[in-house]
Amino acid sequence: MIIRGCFSSDYNNCNDDVDDISKKRANKPKDTLAVACKLALFNKSGRAVMSGAVLEDMVAEAFKNRGYIVFIRRNHCDVLAVKPDMSLAYLVECKDYALPRKQQVLAVRELNRNYTHALELLIQKHLCPERILKVLVARGFSYQARGILQYTPETFIKHVSS
Repeated sequence: MIIRGCFSSDYNNCNDDVDDISKKRANKPKDTLAVACKLALFNKSGRAVMSGAVLEDMVAEAFKNRGYIVFIRRNHCDVLAVKPDMSLAYLVECKDYALPRKQQVLAVRELNRNYTHALELLIQKHLCPERILKVLVARGFSYQARGILQYTPETFIKHVSS
């Protein structure tokens, strides 16, 4: 059974309707963690579990707040964020769970495949960043993949927001 709530230990006080959450998201609040608080899911043991789409939205919102040009779930890419000065782009693959070795190999393969899709999207939109960083965001990793930045969701949101 999954219960909607917030990240705080007192998650029983967060009982907003889904409609209220949608209205709040439409207003685009500045605090992405507040959005995550309202949209977090809890499993039976009370641990916060985030769905993949919520994680993608959180990452995209953090990039938007920093002024990046952001594409969400376009052309097979979870999140593609480009700095306005075209010096850097982030291609982000979001997984809402810890990755055992086999799943991480598949996620790295998917991220490398999405790199080609991201190039197609950038060419289509006439954007030419100097570098594209590949980032894998997940709850945990089994090994360090070569050429890919690996972050937990909280660390990556903090990195983008700073």
